Amino acid sequence: RLVRLILWVENPALLCEWYRTHFEWQELFRDEEAGWIELDANGFVLALHGGSDLQARRWPKIQIAVDNVLEHRNKLQQSGIKMSQIYTWKHLE
Repeated sequence: RLVRLILWVENPALLCEWYRTHFEWQELFRDEEAGWIELDANGFVLALHGGSDLQARRWPKIQIAVDNVLEHRNKLQQSGIKMSQIYTWKHLE
């Protein structure tokens, strides 16, 4: 199932307010220094990540929940899919 969709945006705070106003999504987490805001998007987390203009042009990242992350990652890699390292976030531990 979809867990989190990460979007790189120029102004996370402005976009956060837009989603809160127009969809009534609630803010779950904010780290001003990192330029990171998470919203409850009614079934998944929408994470807005600010940064340089270069970062704002990156593709969105999708996080999907699976029972065994390492096992699933290995299967994907064996089928030829390139995977980056596994990351954890301090507020999700």
